[in-house]
Amino acid sequence: MYKILALDGGGLRSVFQAYLIDRIEQRIGKKILPDLSAGTSGGAIVAAALKIMSADEVVRKFSIGQREIFNRGGLRGQVNDLWNLEGAKYDSAGLRNFLATIFQDQTLGSFSSRILITSFDLRHKAGWEPAVFHNFDSVKASKDLLVVDAIMRSTAAPTFFPVYQKYTDGGVWGNNPSMAAIAAAVDSMVGGIPLKAISVLSIGTGRLAMNIRTAANDLGIFDWVKGGLIDLLLDGNIESSHYYSKSLLGAAYLRVQLKLNEKIKIDSPRAISTMIIEAKRYDIEPIVDWMQGFWV
Repeated sequence: MYKILALDGGGLRSVFQAYLIDRIEQRIGKKILPDLSAGTSGGAIVAAALKIMSADEVVRKFSIGQREIFNRGGLRGQVNDLWNLEGAKYDSAGLRNFLATIFQDQTLGSFSSRILITSFDLRHKAGWEPAVFHNFDSVKASKDLLVVDAIMRSTAAPTFFPVYQKYTDGGVWGNNPSMAAIAAAVDSMVGGIPLKAISVLSIGTGRLAMNIRTAANDLGIFDWVKGGLIDLLLDGNIESSHYYSKSLLGAAYLRVQLKLNEKIKIDSPRAISTMIIEAKRYDIEPIVDWMQGFWV
């Protein structure tokens, strides 16, 4: 089987993915080696970092670097733009420094196995559109792109970080990169892998069961925003990718998603400890059983 590991975006909540993978590797007694790793935003950091370090080291990097990643910059800037009306909530310099200490001057082409990172091009000449960066042997590849720049383009979440090199967060369209990874793998100009030969392990970063928070039906802008429009749009693109991936691959696609009992913000200082606790108690046996059938 052609094995794909797909990791959702989720900011600091992505530590759940790294910790869970570490547990799985300890359980099976070997490192997980997918043929293609796909990631969005925080998931892109995990996907790339796993190429060069152990899963438990990725967890440590997140734990140590969380304050640097979400750095609000100087006090003057915070006071002048208290509600982030004139700019992003965080300064991207801290995130870039964090990534540079891990990946230095590595390019996507320097990885020995395939990687795909999602983003969104805001200033494409034909109009804004989804973007993917990968290191396949293809004319569509981005082998010379710095890993740091690829991830920065994928993590530039609207309102959280500034636009980076004309790109914003891949979560705008592909927060669950499973379908993007399948599409690249089967594309005759990219991977050229038969669909029937593909299996996907897709790991989320937690989802809170939500519904529209108003009883009204005729909703205006204020009603939609108050009712959870942003969460609706984000969950929508995650679940659509899940639906299409499952429809195409059937049992060869496994989705691992944590059910949250409370909302854990992607930049919350307590996200790391909370997600580690959740990863420790998550039942990995069904995952291990599935891998024995589809990741051999």
